[in-house]
Parts: sequence; structure tokens; C-alpha cells
Amino acid sequence: MKRLILLALLVVSGMGAQAQIVSSKSNLVYVEKKTHSSLTFYVKAGIGVDAFRRENYHNTGYVVDDSGFGYELDFGLRGFIGNQGAFWGAEIGGMSAIEAKYNYNGNPTGEGDIAGQVNPYFGWDFSLGGNVSLAPFVGPYASYCFKASEGYIGVSTGINFWFSGKYAVGVNYRRSIVDLEDDDTAFQKILLTGIIGF
Repeated sequence: MKRLILLALLVVSGMGAQAQIVSSKSNLVYVEKKTHSSLTFYVKAGIGVDAFRRENYHNTGYVVDDSGFGYELDFGLRGFIGNQGAFWGAEIGGMSAIEAKYNYNGNPTGEGDIAGQVNPYFGWDFSLGGNVSLAPFVGPYASYCFKASEGYIGVSTGINFWFSGKYAVGVNYRRSIVDLEDDDTAFQKILLTGIIGF
């Protein structure tokens, strides 16, 4: 009789342990590690303000200071580095620019131009919950103005609000550091941007 009771206890203990193991395994099914999509291609458009200042234009002593409506249209891609939030990206496209030109009176003045640009960047994606994230970024940029036949090298920085990893709105600021023709030139651009990924 004692042997039967002992055997029954062992069977019940084994069934309980087995049930606990099965339950633990079933719970593991619901634990999912958040991962980012490997690569996102996108189109970015922006509107804002351009500002331009050139000291001592062509050694004439004139200062050219101008600003105007700005715009930009880029094709880009963004990819994550690991699963923590670091990302890299690159953009190539066209944007508005301002250059110094002589007017009808023979005095230098600002004139609108169109520039091609390329911009690699790095940043960090902070999750705000759900499918929304905040992503600041920074990187160098290089541009070439087609009418003036000169280029800039500078820095581009900004912040985007991403939705579902495919759509974003944000602010982008660019500032020239080196003018390949004249070191006394400063070009700035600030834009409100929208991004559509595919």
C-alpha cells in the first residue's frame, strides 16, 4: 500500500513539473525581440528659407547679404546598425541656393540658383511608444551650384518624427563651412520636411 501511495506521488509530481515546463515554453512564444527593418528607401521634400552672405565680393569691398524662399527634393535611404537605435543614411538630390551676381547697375546682389547635393548622415532613433520614434541626425554635405559653377561643403543636422518606420516629418538645417571659390561666404538653409518611404 505504501508503495502504491509513493508511486502515485511520484506520478503527480512528474505531471506537475511537465505542465510547468510546457507552460514556460508557451509563454516564451509571446516574448518578441524588437528588430528594425534592414533598409528603407525614401523620397524627401522640404520648404523653408535660404540665407546667403558674402564678404568683400571679388575684392570690391561689397557685402552681399540676401535671403529667400528655399526648397529641396531628395532621394534617400536609411539603415539601422544593430537593434539599439543607431542608424546611418544618405541623400542625393537638388535644392535651391543663392549666389552673388552683378546686377544691372554693376553692383553685386543675391540671385537664386539651383544646386545638386549629397549628404551622408548618422543618428539615433528614440522610441516614443507604439510606432512613433524621434530621430535626430547629423552629417556632412556637399553641394554644387549649376549657374555659378561653384560648390559648398558644410554640415547638415535635424530631427525627424517617424511613423511606422515609413513616414516622417521634421526639420533640417544646413550651413556651409567651406566655399570652394570664396572663404568669406556663408550659406544657410532651414527646412520643414516630409518623408515617404517605400
